[in-house]
Amino acid sequence: MPLGATIGDVPASSDKSDHDPWLGVEVRHLAALRAVAEEGTFGAAALKLGYAQSAISQQIAALERHVGRRLFDRPGGSRPVALTRAGELLLGHAESIMTRLSAARIDLESLADEDVGSTIRIGAYQSVAAAILPLILQELGAEPGEVEFDLKESNDDRELLSLLERGELDVAFTELPLPDPSGPLEASPLLDDPYLLLVHEEHPYAALGRELTLDEVADVPLITCRRNSGQPRLEDVFRIHGLTPRVTQRVEDTVTLHGFVVAGLGCGLIPRLAADVEGKPLVALPIESKLPPRVVAIAWHRDRLRTCTAGMFVDLAVEVSAQLPGGTAPALG
Repeated sequence: MPLGATIGDVPASSDKSDHDPWLGVEVRHLAALRAVAEEGTFGAAALKLGYAQSAISQQIAALERHVGRRLFDRPGGSRPVALTRAGELLLGHAESIMTRLSAARIDLESLADEDVGSTIRIGAYQSVAAAILPLILQELGAEPGEVEFDLKESNDDRELLSLLERGELDVAFTELPLPDPSGPLEASPLLDDPYLLLVHEEHPYAALGRELTLDEVADVPLITCRRNSGQPRLEDVFRIHGLTPRVTQRVEDTVTLHGFVVAGLGCGLIPRLAADVEGKPLVALPIESKLPPRVVAIAWHRDRLRTCTAGMFVDLAVEVSAQLPGGTAPALG
């Protein structure tokens, strides 16, 4: 075979192999995908994003063309559209991409601010905001106004973690384990916060003078807080021991829970940090160790810029909590 072949003998690469259709995917396409999935119709998605319905249809059509898959089942008429399996898979990635873009925007905006002394955005739920946060802020700045911070309070730590992931908070208090251990958030444990049973001072349990058993706790009408990541784990413990807790009320916050117990509407199952019996006709009773404590932690985003102030806040949170009952000793080194 002759060896005189030239470059011209080699077929040129086709345009199709040179061009990756996925490079045509744009953020607006992903935003349209999410809006249609959430709203169920192209018209409602258009209203939500401020586009004409035809523009949303064009963006979804372009996205389907770029990824080579049908993303929605379209039954026609007024019936809502539904994601295909491919659409569900892509939506999961789209959520992550848009979350990271939001975090990137906030990081770049923060470069214009001074690192040291910049405002720190903190997420906290009620009991932590009252018990731990003031001690940390005292350590950060001795004088009022010396440390600038924005506080976002929520009765649901899952909401705080969502804000943290999107870059709208710098740090957030939460419970361990994190809802998604493989996600972008990291956390350091601060303290073990055991659960107590809050009863009216005239309740038969008030005079027992000992730890309650799980059976005794499960035997009374219980009032719990509705929204927090630890609530499902709490009820799982009872099920593991063959018990079904008699939860009669789920309230939004611990203030309401205390009021219900004072009124004799049930017994409150509540972490120690959230219990406040001072000046109230209430008794807080310990529970046997079969019911593990909640683990309070401080969380941050591992991939985002962490300012000096935010880093100091995390370190001080660990140090301050170590001095409280149930505190975790700081790691050496």
